[in-house]
Amino acid sequence: MKPLIISIGNRYRCDDGVGPYTFDLLKPILAQSSDFIESTGDTSALLDIWQDRDKVILIDACCSASTADAADLSTIQTGQIFRLDGLNENLPADNPVSSNHAISIANAIELARLLHQLPKSLTIYSIAGNNFSQGDVISPRLVIAAQKLAALICNELNSGDRACTNTP
Repeated sequence: MKPLIISIGNRYRCDDGVGPYTFDLLKPILAQSSDFIESTGDTSALLDIWQDRDKVILIDACCSASTADAADLSTIQTGQIFRLDGLNENLPADNPVSSNHAISIANAIELARLLHQLPKSLTIYSIAGNNFSQGDVISPRLVIAAQKLAALICNELNSGDRACTNTP
């Protein structure tokens, strides 16, 4: 079965569009070897989408330190890429690294776990954004990060190696 790449984000909320932007970079390169689904943020719909999959890669924006209130997030920089194992790492529901949507990715994963609807492998890539206002312009740092992330994902899928990021 082909890997499934899911982007989450709203193309018309500035940095929230980094998931779909990365998705657009990947689709022409991996169209023959991967399946693609773009989501505007209904994370509860993911359960049906990913439940029978061997490998799922989820791409989303998260909040940077400048948009987060917690002092312990002060080291998160706009454009920083995070790689999380969605099945084996705890993702706090209120952690800006795990999502900025009404129903967090963490909550969707826990619900899928309870309902036995998790994929065999779930890798979450988040890029820290700063501007989630209305508009279709992604911050320059996120454009660069998306290009880097697209290369990392291509490398991971083509070689089977775990991609390296600047995850703390």
